[in-house]
Order: sequence, then C-alpha cells, then structure tokens
Amino acid sequence: FFLLTGRRPFQGLHARVLGESTGVVTELFASRPDVSPLVARCIDKCLQKIPQRRFYDAHIVLDELISLREGASSHA
Repeated sequence: FFLLTGRRPFQGLHARVLGESTGVVTELFASRPDVSPLVARCIDKCLQKIPQRRFYDAHIVLDELISLREGASSHA
C-alpha cells in the first residue's frame, strides 16, 4: 500500500490500535486508479484484520504477485 500511495494504510494511533481495514482498497483506488483491481485485492488481503483472512506467509504473497504479473504479461 505504502509503495503505491506514499502513505500508510492506517493513519494515527487510533486506526493502528483498532486495526481498521475497512475502505483500504477504496482508498488505494482513490489515490491510484491505475492499479489493477487484482493487485488491490492482494494488498487488501495482506491488510486484513483477522489473521485467517490474510495470506499465511510471505511466500504465498510472492506466488500471488508472480501469478498476477504473469497474467498481466499474457494479456499485454
């Protein structure tokens, strides 16, 4: 999220303590409408409040990003 927008997904102590994840993808699209919805969904999953809804580990995130990149290159 930070690399795409230049800001943290959760602002201030209140948001970080509560782990607010509502609206993150919307905020990403508001800042960067050129970002693929699939990439935004991947980022949203990384930022989920409930651990079971996030990726299990970084290797799975990497596999997902590689798969997204390969899908994008096949459509180019």
